[in-house]
Parts: sequence; structure tokens; C-alpha cells
Amino acid sequence: MVRCLTKICLLLSLFATFSAFAQDKIPKKRPKIAFITPSSKGNTYWPSVFRVIDAVAASLDFEFKHYDIGVSDRFMIEEEAKRLLSGKNKPDALVVSVVIGNTKPILDLAEAQKVPVLLLGPLFPVELESVGRVPRAKYKYWIANLEQNEVEKGYLSAKQLFIKALESKMPRKNGKIQLLALGGKRWWIGSLQRDEGMQKALAEFPDIVLMQSVPADWDTESAKEMASRLIKRFPDANLIWAASDQMAEGAVQALTSAKGHSAKNKFLVSGIDLSEIGLNNVQSGRTVGSASMSMFGMGEMMIYLYDYLQGYDFAKEVGVSIEPETLLATKDSAKQYREFYDRVGRINFRNYSKAYNPDLKKYDFSIQNLFNAAESSK
Repeated sequence: MVRCLTKICLLLSLFATFSAFAQDKIPKKRPKIAFITPSSKGNTYWPSVFRVIDAVAASLDFEFKHYDIGVSDRFMIEEEAKRLLSGKNKPDALVVSVVIGNTKPILDLAEAQKVPVLLLGPLFPVELESVGRVPRAKYKYWIANLEQNEVEKGYLSAKQLFIKALESKMPRKNGKIQLLALGGKRWWIGSLQRDEGMQKALAEFPDIVLMQSVPADWDTESAKEMASRLIKRFPDANLIWAASDQMAEGAVQALTSAKGHSAKNKFLVSGIDLSEIGLNNVQSGRTVGSASMSMFGMGEMMIYLYDYLQGYDFAKEVGVSIEPETLLATKDSAKQYREFYDRVGRINFRNYSKAYNPDLKKYDFSIQNLFNAAESSK
């Protein structure tokens, strides 16, 4: 009898030890993370982002909600942040895509409410001094920036366009291949930096000349209208560089519907974002390239934020500036990226979280590692 009780006690002790060990592997709470975005009805970029973040949220088990305020009124970003952070059901963390004038008011509010906030950069240089220049300097609850290299995006997209123009031996006017450009809203510095990247590429191709660059407000219909006007004004133009895939789609629509023009055999178009519509267009040959971080860069950001809320501070390893790699999708690679996104819901993102894997020595969000995870999920 004593021997039996001893065995039972030993088993109970082992079970308790195992249970405690298992509990250590399970995060302590299910946080609520809110994301204020400039998405609006008909947008083709942000739904791709939400698809990835939804998959990460389902895998890690956190509540994710996005609040889309469009691009017509930049002060709505601040108003939405105030509403969310001042409410009874405020989120445990907030992600905000900011434009000029938003940064300091939102950081002041987050600091007062003690809610960690992660900003999507880049920020205008004139704003940096007033907010301490970097996260966690002046504002404790400004925990990080997601810093995409907008100049590099513009550069890679334009360079691919120019290379294809020379390979295709596009028609010339006075010895030059003529280029048209569609930009975004000027109150976001990333729009200016994408233009800067395009100009950087242009300096490397003396056979190509920019005829005119106009803003098309990130909108397909606006881009279609502006492209239609431009190709009438410059009938010898052969190339259109667009600062987003959504605007590139508008340019293609304008070209294919314009009398006497064909996007397939006269015009070449490139875009930015690696969105689903952008990848589809590159794969089908409607455009020649799209440059951006992988959509999984947004997933990486969310895993860092989730781990932070569970007591695992990503800054110890990656710092307070999250900088995903900039990629270029061409006709040769677009299919792979597209299939990659199609399998996002099958990836176990807990494998990338230190909250679920306390013994994980180093985060690995390399594109190849993610490709391997997606491939194994077939």
C-alpha cells in the first residue's frame, strides 16, 4: 500500500512539474492589438497586409482589429487614435501609419494612457527633434518603428522598368525613351522618398528622360485618369513608373483603353508594394516589376509586438527600428511570391515567437526561412 502511494505521489509530482513547464510555454494573456491604417474602399494593398496579420493573430492567439480612415483627411488618424486610447475598451497596443503632423500628438496620448505604440515610418525629419528622434528616448511607450526603405523601393521598381525598356528597344524621341510618373500623397514622406528612388535610378540611365510626374493619391481611378491625361499630352512616352501597385493598375487600365495605345506592345509599367494585385500583374505581364518588403514584414512586426506584451522585449536583439528586407518581384519570381501568400494561413507562426519558445535564441524572419515554412505547409 505504501509502495503504491509512493508511486502515485511520484506521478502527481511529475505531472505537476510537466504542467508548470507547459504553462511556461503558454503566454499569459490574450492581448488586443489595434492598427490605424490609411486603407479605404477599393484599396488593393492593405487587404493583403490584413490577410497576413490575421493569420499571425490566429496562430498566436491575439485579438486584431484594423481601423481604416482613408487618405482624404490626415487629421483623422489623430482623431481615431484619441478615440481608441481614451475609450473604456482601449487596446493593449497600437500600431499607426502616420503622416506629417500626427506623430507627436499620438505619442503624447499613448504616453498618457500607458499604451505601447509602434509607428510605421519613415517620419518627416522636421518632426524627429520634437519626439526625441528615436523610440524609447523621450517617449517610453513609443517602443519601435517599422522602417521600410522607401527610396530602395522606388529605385528597384524604376531600375527594373528601365532595364526592360532597353531590352525591349522601346521607341525613342530625339534619342530618348520618354518616362511618365505617378506619385502618391505628399503629406507622407515615404511618397517623396519613392520619388527620390526613381530619380536615383533615372540618373543611371541617360537614355531615359522623365517628361512629367504627377500625384495620383494612391487610388486606381485617380491613376487611370491622370495616366490618360499624360499619354495624350506626351504621345511619344513609352514608360510609366507608379509609386504603388494600385496606381500601376490604374495606369495599365488607362493604356489598354486608350485609342491607339497598348500596354502590351508599346508601354511598360512598374509598381511598388508586392501586393496581390501587383504580383498578379507582374506574373501576367501587365507590369514588369513590383518592389517592397514582403507582406510577412508586417507579420514579423506583429510577432515582435506580441512578444513584447508577453514580456519578451525584441529590442534586445533587433533594436527599436524594425527594417525588413526590400524585395523585387519580376516575372520570374512573382509566381513564387504569390503562392507564398496563398499559403500564409497554413504557417505556424508560433515557431517564430519567443513567448511560445522561450529557448529561441534568435529571431529568424529571413525570406528563405519563411519560404521553407510555406513550402512545408503544402
